[in-house]
Amino acid sequence: MNIHEVINESKPEELSTPELRWKSLQRAFIALRDIPYSCRKSSGRVRKLDEYLENFLAQERCTCAQKHLLLGLVAESLGLRVQYLSYQFYWQNLQVEYPTELRALLKEMPAQIHTALSVSLDNDDQGKYYVADCTWDQPLESTGFPVNSPGDAPHDCDLGVIPHTLPVLHHSAIDQWTYLRELKSAMPPNKSVPLFYDKFDEWLVSLRSEFTSCDRQNNNNSPKIDCPSLTAVAQFGNY
Repeated sequence: MNIHEVINESKPEELSTPELRWKSLQRAFIALRDIPYSCRKSSGRVRKLDEYLENFLAQERCTCAQKHLLLGLVAESLGLRVQYLSYQFYWQNLQVEYPTELRALLKEMPAQIHTALSVSLDNDDQGKYYVADCTWDQPLESTGFPVNSPGDAPHDCDLGVIPHTLPVLHHSAIDQWTYLRELKSAMPPNKSVPLFYDKFDEWLVSLRSEFTSCDRQNNNNSPKIDCPSLTAVAQFGNY
């Protein structure tokens, strides 16, 4: 099921309880989680949030920023309260066994930014917020990446990284996107960063290939990922 179908099926009368709101968000979470994670940069100069998101969805690859901006827009379209979270982190602290080539590059990697969401299923200001993190796609779980499932009951997801700082809170997708753009433009050039991300992406592709091969050997082919279209959520976002 893609996000267009999720939104169309989430009629207001179906969202009368926190449990029903969670169920509606579950489907969007899984669809976005299983878009392969990638550090790939957008091509060309992007000036609008919708262009930024559409660029990546067309490639069927997303960073944590694109995944959570999209999930946040879907959550807002369901009438849920959303906080957009930005954490500083270090790739060196991720609890996975990096290949030798990446371990050498890790020494030169500066702090980076990870994004996630905090979502409240209640309609009032006092409602509990739950952390949602759909960063890593399922084939990466066997390597140690923290792949999350929304589960049947509301709960906090594990963060996709180990944060170095408390989160910066943003109250809209456009606020977080503007923050990320300004932060990126202020970062000093570092030749190791694009090199690391290129090699990291190559490693993830190889991990997914191994997962698919094992899956086929077990006569259990991986399901085709149905990537959401931004046109389905653009009408709900305030760009």
